[in-house]
Amino acid sequence: MNKFVLNFKKRFKKLCNNLDNLNDIASLEEYFVDLLESVCGTAFKSFKKKPKGKKRGYTFWCDDLRNSRNSTNVLYKKYQGFMRNNSPEDVIQEAGAEYRKSRAQYKRFLLRTKHKAWEDYCGNYTEKCGGIFRMVFKKSNKVNNILINPENDQNLSFKDRIKILMKHFFPNNDSYIGDIYTPSVESVEELNYKEIDLVVYNLKKGKAPGLDQLDYKIWTAIHGFNKNFLTRIFNLCLKFNYFPECLRKAKIFLQKSGKDTKSCDAYRPFCLLPTIGKILERVFQNRFNKYLSLNNIIHRNQKGFREGTGCDRALDNIVNKIRETRSNQNCALISLDIKAAFDNME
Repeated sequence: MNKFVLNFKKRFKKLCNNLDNLNDIASLEEYFVDLLESVCGTAFKSFKKKPKGKKRGYTFWCDDLRNSRNSTNVLYKKYQGFMRNNSPEDVIQEAGAEYRKSRAQYKRFLLRTKHKAWEDYCGNYTEKCGGIFRMVFKKSNKVNNILINPENDQNLSFKDRIKILMKHFFPNNDSYIGDIYTPSVESVEELNYKEIDLVVYNLKKGKAPGLDQLDYKIWTAIHGFNKNFLTRIFNLCLKFNYFPECLRKAKIFLQKSGKDTKSCDAYRPFCLLPTIGKILERVFQNRFNKYLSLNNIIHRNQKGFREGTGCDRALDNIVNKIRETRSNQNCALISLDIKAAFDNME
């Protein structure tokens, strides 16, 4: 992380100077795009990218394989060195033959080790419906094929199916920045770095990043480097009463829910948003919750989505109320459930 901070210092002055030139939501939007690109570039330059690959339920790697691979790499570098230095032909051929022999031995050893590790894994496997069962019978919630087809159109392409799903879960918004309505609000107390500290230093580690591939550790390092930087940026969002559009673009995963695969309701979307947007949301949420608490706005019987309370408290209240009234009065309970409540909020 120290290398990232050193590389970020080179871009920090320019990013700070650009903050002074923001005078509307359009320029704020452009600044966030530039900020994400700058931080992404710095992060990719500072950290070695890990190769993508599926996690296996078994492992075959061992010290003997590592030693064999390292020996083969040494012979390869020796062979390449002779070729670069224009060594005698017989020396190059001898080094090449030695390298190819070692490489062949390593490949055979690798295959044998993989085969043996898989045999041991299957032999010691005791779960009835675990990873091997799902692998063989394809019992997985992961969506490998989109079968959505509400009108039974035989010529519906994969791209068209995706568009139908996106339109169902995320209705199109044809507005652009110039048309966004920004209500005039009274002056708002500016954020201070302690409010940012409260969020940044209490973030849950290991959360998946969004399209920008930046996790919380990056923004924690930036805030630790200069506490006024993110504070200034977030205060500008408060000033213009605007949440940047680039922070609303998400990486979307689909999961099947067991219903008819031709229906949109059979799929459940998971959205991974940029982490700086989540930090900004949390800062606003803390400020908003503080306002609601100080002004006693939320009803005391509201148990859901509140810190320090939940469904168990609500159930206790209902049970106690029934016990109080059923001895001398009739008691009835009316329960109301709104399907896709958050999707239908306006």
